[in-house]
Amino acid sequence: MATLFRPTFTDKKTGQKKRLKKWYARVKSANGRVRKVPLSTNKAAAELMLGQLLAKIERQRVGGVDLLEAHAARPLDEHLADWAAALAAGGASAKHVADTVRLARRVVAGCGFALARDMVESTVQVFLADLRKPSPTAAVDPMKTDYTKAELAVLLGVKPSAVTPLVARHRLTATGNGKARRFPKATAEALLALRGGGMSVKSVNMHLAAAKQFCAWMVRNKRVADNPLAHLAGGDPESDRRKEFATLTADEIRRVIAAASTSSRLFRDLSGTDRAVLYAVAATTAVRPKELGTLTRGDFVLDVAVPHLRLGTGDTKNGKSAELALPEDVATELRTYLQTRPAAGRVWPGNWWKKAADMIRLDLPAADIPDSKPGPEGLRLDVNFYSLRHSAGLLAEQGGATIREVMSLMRHSDPKLTMKTYGRLRLEHLGTLAGKMPSLVPLVPVGMSKNIPPHVEKHARTGDSDGGREKTGDETSGAGDGMESLGLEATQGDLRPNEVSSPGRIRTYDPPVNSRLLYH
Repeated sequence: MATLFRPTFTDKKTGQKKRLKKWYARVKSANGRVRKVPLSTNKAAAELMLGQLLAKIERQRVGGVDLLEAHAARPLDEHLADWAAALAAGGASAKHVADTVRLARRVVAGCGFALARDMVESTVQVFLADLRKPSPTAAVDPMKTDYTKAELAVLLGVKPSAVTPLVARHRLTATGNGKARRFPKATAEALLALRGGGMSVKSVNMHLAAAKQFCAWMVRNKRVADNPLAHLAGGDPESDRRKEFATLTADEIRRVIAAASTSSRLFRDLSGTDRAVLYAVAATTAVRPKELGTLTRGDFVLDVAVPHLRLGTGDTKNGKSAELALPEDVATELRTYLQTRPAAGRVWPGNWWKKAADMIRLDLPAADIPDSKPGPEGLRLDVNFYSLRHSAGLLAEQGGATIREVMSLMRHSDPKLTMKTYGRLRLEHLGTLAGKMPSLVPLVPVGMSKNIPPHVEKHARTGDSDGGREKTGDETSGAGDGMESLGLEATQGDLRPNEVSSPGRIRTYDPPVNSRLLYH
């Protein structure tokens, strides 16, 4: 039986016996040994701690294991590795596992966390805020005019394999090919500026989401008692939008398809005709590049009342099968095109979908379409393969589709995602909306008195709602009555400022054709 007590000690100065302020417990451990355990200076707290200690000893006595205590001693790197294995076992793609775990590892390493008990919300909050701040970068050598791939990688602090994608992504220049490829000083300066500019809110939120997902998994698997990041919220990505996908008009999509159909250039074994049909299917079904790369001839069902394509559960991003209707004109093209494709295997084979953005940019110049468009507040709108998916949703909505139909096309389960990500209207789209608004401001065309609204004309003739009687000269001299409230008076044949035609009466007017419009 455990006992709670306060030990005594002898005061060396007075020789008197005194009691310690802290309470202790004398308990028998699971191996039978009696030991003295310090608890708390507060008796109530000490009693609570003693109860927890006895429960732990009882579990150990019957062969139980305290999971929280066992996992508390394990490094977070081991927990992250176990989490990655659990994600993969749950059906997540290898790319999703690698990207998510990489972001969580960056938070753990950046905060200096070694064990689970080290994870503190305030430390993560400071780390995420620092990611948003501009950071100092290396300076370019003023004597160098260009850089090799290896030299630029050292300057940026990245792997050499990351240099070429960075240059292509930001539309920067380079000269030569292979080992002779060189990157001018301006390209190095632009990449350094981008690297030191701090992360966007959206990128920081992705780090936080990965870290919170990892902590939630730890709680579910009884590795920690609670989620230390449960109440940490991310920022508003709308306040710091830096790059988005541009949408294309129906005419622009036709031009891209036409440009590809006449192109003699190959892109990863896809001919111009292959790309033209691919663009047409993507722009009308909103199917993603990787999903398109899995399609076979058998996935196209064309000789039915509603031609459509089928996506299997293993081919879609959300792991759900789908059937997507095809417009009749696209189905007609596919009936001819698919006869040229092999009966077995994929219609568009290869790994072209990994570089789908580069593929469509191959056909943009011939279509007279820039690879980016200016957006609001200096935002850059990139034209790439995903522009076809975004355009499909917008064109369907503009064609009269309901939100439920657009959700079905985009294969979304949340209408907020459909409206926020794929339904964002640009100024050019809102221009047509403005033309559909009813006229709310009555215009009084000078020279066309018949267009004056009846109440305005009555007010102009009588000066005020006074039973329709004519006013005297003294009454008409008051400011604010009739047309004089505008500082104008209607006279026969013209409209002159502050001029009374005859005492006591406001005459009708017949203004010249070339006079101005008055807004009432």
